[in-house]
Amino acid sequence: MLAEPVHVEGGLITGTNSTDGKSRVFKGIPFAAPPVGNLRWKAPQPVVPWSGVKACDHYGPACMQPKLADDQIMRLLSFSEGRAECGQSEDCLYLNVWTPAKEASEKLPVILWFYGGAHRVGAGSHPISEGDGVAAKGAIVVTFNYRLGALGFMAHPLLTAESGASGNYGIMDGIAALKWIKNNIASFGGDPNNVTIFGQSAGAADVNTMMAAPAARGLFHRAIGSAGQRLNGGNGGVQWTRAQGEAQGAKLMEDLGAKTLDEMRAIPPEKMYGGRGLWQVIVDGNVLREAVQATFAKSQQAKVPLMTGFNAQEASPYAIADIQTAESFVAFAQNTFGDKAPEFLKLYPARSDAEALDLSYKVARDRHFGWGPWKWAKLHTETSSAPTFMWFFNQQPPIPASLKLKEAMPPGGYGAFHGSELWYWFGTQGGKNWAWTDTDRKVSDAMTSYLVNFARAGDPNGDALPRWPRFEPKDSRAMVFTQTIDNAPLANKQMMEFFDAYYQNRPAGVASH
Repeated sequence: MLAEPVHVEGGLITGTNSTDGKSRVFKGIPFAAPPVGNLRWKAPQPVVPWSGVKACDHYGPACMQPKLADDQIMRLLSFSEGRAECGQSEDCLYLNVWTPAKEASEKLPVILWFYGGAHRVGAGSHPISEGDGVAAKGAIVVTFNYRLGALGFMAHPLLTAESGASGNYGIMDGIAALKWIKNNIASFGGDPNNVTIFGQSAGAADVNTMMAAPAARGLFHRAIGSAGQRLNGGNGGVQWTRAQGEAQGAKLMEDLGAKTLDEMRAIPPEKMYGGRGLWQVIVDGNVLREAVQATFAKSQQAKVPLMTGFNAQEASPYAIADIQTAESFVAFAQNTFGDKAPEFLKLYPARSDAEALDLSYKVARDRHFGWGPWKWAKLHTETSSAPTFMWFFNQQPPIPASLKLKEAMPPGGYGAFHGSELWYWFGTQGGKNWAWTDTDRKVSDAMTSYLVNFARAGDPNGDALPRWPRFEPKDSRAMVFTQTIDNAPLANKQMMEFFDAYYQNRPAGVASH
C-alpha cells in the first residue's frame, strides 16, 4: 500500500483504508486558503501550511447551502442527503483522494469530479460519488468542494473595481483543484499529465466551461459531461454578461442592506444563498472571454477526448405541468414555435390528454437536458479531431415508495431520472439500502469499466465490453445503458435537430433558456 505520510502543498498528511480495503483514502485535504474574511469573493489563494502530520480521515465542510426538503427528489443528490457530520462552512475548499496505487511511481489516470446542484447545493463528500468502486479498477478519484450561491458566483460593481472582474469564483475553485492535482497527485501514484474532468448537470456545465476557459488549458486531458452544458440553449445554457451579473449582485446586496465591500464581507455566509437559477457563469473577461459556444464554433476549445450523454427520463421530476392536455400542448407548440409548430407536433403528436401527459416529459427531456449533450458532442466532432463518445442511460434505480416524493410521478415511474446515472458511474449502489438487482450491478460494472478505460486512454473500449463507437452527427450513435448494453442511433435525433434549429435562431453569444 502507498507509503505514508504523503507530502502535499501545505505539509504532511495521512489517510485511511477504503471500505473495500483496495485503496487509500485521504479526506479533507485543503487545496486553497479558507475563502473567508477579506478572501471572500477573491480567486483561490495558496494553502496555509500546517505543522506536523495532518490526519486526513474525515471530509471537510461543504459550502454553505440551503437544506432541501425531505420530499424533493433533488435531495437525493444534495448535501442534505450527504455527510451531515461534515457540517457547512464558508471555509469549504477541501478535496478528497481515493488511490489504489501501491507505489508513488505508478502514474495512474486521475478523475476529478464536479458535482451538480445548480451551483446552489452539493458537495464532494456526497456518498454517490465516493471513489472506492472506480479506484478499484485502476484510476485515482478526486472529489472537491467549490463555492456555491453568492459566495461562488456573485458579481458586483465594487468587486469588479477591486479585482478587475467578479463572479465565477466556483469555476476558479475548479481550476485551483486542477492545479493542485498537477502539483501533488504524483505523490499519490497519479499521472498529472493524464487528468479527466467529469461532471453532472451544473458540474457538466462547468466541464463544458473548462474546455473553453484559457486558464484551465493544459490542466486536463479528457472530459466527461452528463446531462449538462454551457451552450446557447437548453437547461444550463445561461451565461450572463458582466453587466447582467453585476446587476444581480447589486440587487442582492441592496436587499441585504450592504453598501460597501466591508459591509458585504461582514454579511453572515448563511445569507448568501440567493434564489434558484440565480447563479450563472459570467462572461467576465477573465475566466471566460466570450460565450462557451462561440469558443467551440471557432475551434478554440480544448481538443481533448470527450464523453457526454443524458438519461431516458431526465425530466421525470421536472415536467412542464401546463402542457399535459392535448389542448394546452398544441397551444404551447403554437405560442413557442410559431410557424414551426406543425413540425414540432409531427415529432410530438399529442392527440389525446394521455399522449400529452407522456410527451410533456419527453419535450422537457429533449429541450432542456438532451439537446445540450448532443450539441456538445456535435460541435466538438465538427471542430476538432479528438474522439467523442455519447451515451443514453435507461436503467431505473430502485427508489423505494417509502420516500414519498412530492414530485408527481410520471406514467411508468420516475425511471432513469436526472442524476440517477451517478450510482452506476461510481458503483456506489452498495451505500444505499435499496433493492439493487443483478442487472443494476451488471450495468454499473460495465459503466465503471468504460469510465476507467476512457480516463486511461481517451477511449472507453476494452476487452469483454460491447463496442462503443465514436459519435458522428449523421447517425448520432450512442452507447445505451440498460438491461442489454449496446450501441444504437439516438431515437430522438430528429428532436435534437429540431431544437438545434430553434436555438440557432436566437441571438449569438450570451444565451438564456
